Parts: sequence; structure tokens; C-alpha cells
Amino acid sequence: MASEALHVLDVGDSERPTLVLLHALGMGGWMWQPHLTVLATHYHVLAPDLPGCAGSVAAGPFTMEKAATALVHLLRARSHGPAHICGLSLGAMVALPLYQHAPELVASLVLSGGQVHPNRFFMTLQEVIVRCMPERQLTESLPGSFRRQYPELVEPALKAARQTGKQNLLAATHAVSQSDLRSILPIITVPTLVLCGSKDRFNLSASRQMSRAIPGAELRIVPNVSHIWNLEQPQLFTNTVLEFVQRT
Repeated sequence: MASEALHVLDVGDSERPTLVLLHALGMGGWMWQPHLTVLATHYHVLAPDLPGCAGSVAAGPFTMEKAATALVHLLRARSHGPAHICGLSLGAMVALPLYQHAPELVASLVLSGGQVHPNRFFMTLQEVIVRCMPERQLTESLPGSFRRQYPELVEPALKAARQTGKQNLLAATHAVSQSDLRSILPIITVPTLVLCGSKDRFNLSASRQMSRAIPGAELRIVPNVSHIWNLEQPQLFTNTVLEFVQRT
């Protein structure tokens, strides 16, 4: 798969080190908009829509293998040297097979709220819930708090949800439910920061497991935030990523 098959937000000087931002399930590269201006003053930033998601629906349906392969092509085409990879939720999971496929392309990892072997019961339940929901409810609803905090992102978020649609969301949810990434963790040798919001109870255990299994990984539990905490505390998220990546 060529990197051009992915829709990618590409900002900053392409001669600088590359920072790749990988989005959460049901979202797209738009979720990184609050961070791009600051990050792009330091790095060449790539924020792709993963295969089967938002603007990259034509590259789907989503699978971990397909996502990792597409990102390898993207990095080989657009990255200036090994890239720093930052993923949240689904993005944190995809970062692991990306590293497994091409460790020479990865300079560091920031993994927030990811799973390595999701609970099959809860994931099946989530699939059932999504399957039972009307497509309009899945693609047209946004929390009031999000609308108030990010009025400029309402239309990009809704557009991405409509592009993804119910069937692609189900495919991605199923792919996540079948994932077992535990064997990848011990082979990671690049600097790794594992993050999880203190209110993100579903992912706290997995984050601790991830940090223990990755040699030398650093774990930070971020107080008073939940799962998609980059949108809850955008400045804190930006500063956390910058501080770690610059230190590496």
C-alpha cells in the first residue's frame, strides 16, 4: 500500500525530525489540531487517518497489519530519519506492530491509553452496542462539552465520523478485540513513555502491563484526566510529548 493512500495532515519543516501522531478509535487526524501549531515549530508533524478511518476509508477496512504496513510506507516516503511515534488508544496499539515491522524507522514511542490484549468480553459487548446503534447516532452526535470547547473542530469531527461510517467502525472495533500485542513489548529498545489518565480505568491495568514489559519504559499516570485526554488538557498533553521527545 502506498503512503499516498492515507489522508495525512503534514505540517512543519520536512527537514526537521518527524513526529507522527496516531489517532484514537472512531476519530481521525483532526483530533490533533490543538497541538499542531506548537509541535510543528519543533518537528515535522504527520497526523494520518488510519486505514478505514475518516479520509483514509478507501485504504480500509482497518486491520492492525494494514495500518502498520501503511505507516511504514508513509515513514519511508515522508520522514526525515527515524520518527518519534505518539499514539493514543487505537493509535498506541498500532504503534506496536509498526515498530515490529520496521524498528529502524522509530526513534521513540509515546503510548497513551493503549491495550495489548483487550478483554474479549468487554470488546464483544462494545461491538454489540455499536451494531445496535443507528448509524446517524454514531456519526452525528458529539458531547456538548466538546462543542463548547472546540467549536472549530465540530465540523471536522462530524465529517470524519460520516466518512468512517458504522461498518468501518465495527471492523476496527473487531480488529482491536482480536489483537494480542504482548509479544512485541519485550523487543522494543527505543525510549518509551507510557501514559494513562487516572480516570481511564479501563486502560490503567494495560498501561501498567505495557510499561513493565517494555525494557526501560517510563510510566506516567496523568491526574484528573480520562481516555482522550489530549482534548481535555491540550497544553499539558503537548508539553508532555515535547518534554519526552526532546529529552530522547
